[in-house]
Amino acid sequence: MHGTPAWRPHLVAVALLPWWIATSLRFELDGAQPSFVLANGAALLFGAGLAIAAVPSPRALRLGTVLSIYGAFSLAAVACLEVTTVDDIIRFRNSTVPAQPLWAILCGAVGVILALASAGITRRAGEILAACSIGLVLLAAPIWPASTAGEPWFAYAALLCAMLCLVVSGVLDDVRPRIAAGWLGIAGVIAGITWAVKGSLLRRSAFLAAAGVVAVVFATALNRALPRAQR
Repeated sequence: MHGTPAWRPHLVAVALLPWWIATSLRFELDGAQPSFVLANGAALLFGAGLAIAAVPSPRALRLGTVLSIYGAFSLAAVACLEVTTVDDIIRFRNSTVPAQPLWAILCGAVGVILALASAGITRRAGEILAACSIGLVLLAAPIWPASTAGEPWFAYAALLCAMLCLVVSGVLDDVRPRIAAGWLGIAGVIAGITWAVKGSLLRRSAFLAAAGVVAVVFATALNRALPRAQR
């Protein structure tokens, strides 16, 4: 009996994820992009988890922590899915069909708001970056259709920055699962870009090199800021 409550947060997350995946696949039949719908679900799960964990209650902390971890890994998985699947579908889409339903967009916006509200309550800089990570993944969706004439470099950049923010968020808040999710997301997005981009190898290499430089600069700045934060 004492061990049962520890499983409940996992059961809630495990129940939510299949439902949202099934819903996103159902909307594909109506012309929506499944990975965009999944992104909004991951945003809501991540943001809601952070907000619940901010409530001053041990049960809320346990539930929110588990949900936010599932949300972080879901966000990383969705970023990889967007890179590998969206470009092949969206180029043939009828422009009159929305890429994601309005209710899904609202769910994603609520996820960002909840993450920001949690950051306001806990005063943790890492949660602000977590909200930025969520927002950047969602921002990639409206950027993508504008890039149908060429490669969606800005969408790729948004996703890479989102995963980098996720890593830094985990470092600042000392949440190792969030760090792991961010690094897996970075690796998956880079692998997806390498596989999905067609045409010039030079452009692909230049983009990844620029992303590497940004990551090094970001890591250097973080390394200098961490000792000050600890003091």
